[in-house]
Amino acid sequence: MTKAKSPIKKKNPFGKMVDKETPYAVYLNFVNGMEHRVLKTYQRPDKERINEQARWMVAAKSPMTHNEYEYGDTYCQDIRQFDMLISCTSEWGKHYGH
Repeated sequence: MTKAKSPIKKKNPFGKMVDKETPYAVYLNFVNGMEHRVLKTYQRPDKERINEQARWMVAAKSPMTHNEYEYGDTYCQDIRQFDMLISCTSEWGKHYGH
């Protein structure tokens, strides 16, 4: 008897934590001066599209943080809705546009 092959599982291309100096993407909100540097995502991009509570690990700074970075999770839909993509890796651009 042979084992049934399991379907090939897609990997999250942004699941590995990176340094704030080399983020996957940088988003900026021109209204409040908030900058988000995406350091990690918890789901693949195709899964995020169907999950309203999908999160990204970010380093964020603004005038309210005295331009010091604070680290934490943020809903990715909030960043994508209110911020502008300033720079990104080529892989990020393939999935999220640039």
